[in-house]
Amino acid sequence: FIGNFQEASGVKTGWGAVILAEAVSLIAASTVHRSHGEARVMDLNLRLPFDKF
Repeated sequence: FIGNFQEASGVKTGWGAVILAEAVSLIAASTVHRSHGEARVMDLNLRLPFDKF
């Protein structure tokens, strides 16, 4: 039961990190006024470390 709870909380944390990365990339893209392509590359770079969760 404890293992399942930790796994569920870990998934929630991982999704939270992805959502946070999305928000950061959107804010950065709008602030710097980057093109859509550069913003997408930045989003992928931010999302890569969170794939391990």
